Amino acid sequence: MAQKAKIFISSSAQGELRTLREKTFEFLKDKLGHDPQMYEKNFGPWPAYVNSVQRCLDKVRECEIFLLYIYNKAGTIVQSERKTVTHLEFLEAYRQQKEIIVFAEKETKSVFFQMFKQPLEEAAQFYLEQHGRPHPSLLDVVQSIPDRPTDMYDDYTWVILYDLLEKGIYFEDLTVNDNGEFEIDFTLNRLSDYLSDMLRRGATMLPVAEEFISATELVSQYDDYRDLAVELMRTVENVSISDWRDFLAVLKEKMRGGEILTNNQYAKDSLGTFESCSGITLYKRSGNIMERVARDGRARGEDFYPLDDQESYVSLGYHAGETETLFYSETKRMLYLTSRKGEYVLSFHFRLNGDWTESRIQHYKKELLDGILDTQGNEECLKFAKLLLGGIRNEG
Repeated sequence: MAQKAKIFISSSAQGELRTLREKTFEFLKDKLGHDPQMYEKNFGPWPAYVNSVQRCLDKVRECEIFLLYIYNKAGTIVQSERKTVTHLEFLEAYRQQKEIIVFAEKETKSVFFQMFKQPLEEAAQFYLEQHGRPHPSLLDVVQSIPDRPTDMYDDYTWVILYDLLEKGIYFEDLTVNDNGEFEIDFTLNRLSDYLSDMLRRGATMLPVAEEFISATELVSQYDDYRDLAVELMRTVENVSISDWRDFLAVLKEKMRGGEILTNNQYAKDSLGTFESCSGITLYKRSGNIMERVARDGRARGEDFYPLDDQESYVSLGYHAGETETLFYSETKRMLYLTSRKGEYVLSFHFRLNGDWTESRIQHYKKELLDGILDTQGNEECLKFAKLLLGGIRNEG
């Protein structure tokens, strides 16, 4: 027996779409034998202690396919995100790499391409060039466009259509007949064609694949941490480090590259990626200088830095206390993560991919630091290394 596909039905909660949503739910469940998920149909704001927006996003993550209907209303805006719930649902589906199907009402699409596409593109590009990051509120751009049709359409409708277009999502036509009613049968037949194609490509195997990948990652993370502990402990003799270079080499190999995400409460956007650690140094304070103990990989740096050197990431990292601090070299496109333990300062080097300026780095500094530490195993590796550094005997 074929496995059911879990399909999330998304749209604004407007009356004109109610019948289409209901018919879609019945069609998917009763005729095609799938498992549709629709707010206030088979899930809702229960249990009471669960945030309703988070509940919707959790359901999106559970599904293999995301189906979105767009007409002229955009839905409720979540003020903390400055995005509608429907937009947040789409962004979560996009980030989770779900199969996405979008039907947008034909006249709404026409108005978007004629009136809103170009000014939104220009504003987004100009802001990116000036500030090095995406425009914080395209809704403000929409609301600055004169003679826009506010009586018929919500302003945010154009924001979500622009985002779909920017992300390369195709809009299928959602057509209306001469009586002003949606052509439901035609829409459902088109939906059936999409699903047949997707399922032939194995979309229903995604739940099994995701569970397998998740389990594999957990096993891999445990194995990596165990291997790190064994390898680092081999460099320790009588509570001292027998070979600092080997100690750093092991640590460098375990610090992986990954993705940087925004710290939004709900939908997290990708800001870019960073590569695995390419170099590492260890310095120790000796009086009023930071003296290099060892290095590995492509790390360079001086043998000594004055403790009060304001240009030295190592000295600045020492004064930051026992917390992780991030620095950036725009010319080298390199992130430097420093971490102090006692009189020691570790410095990890990560190459940052994409176009980053110093102002963009400062704006997203927390996201960058979180991205490095949240990448599989990195924070655990760093904690274990600092535990060893904190326990070694005074060799001076």
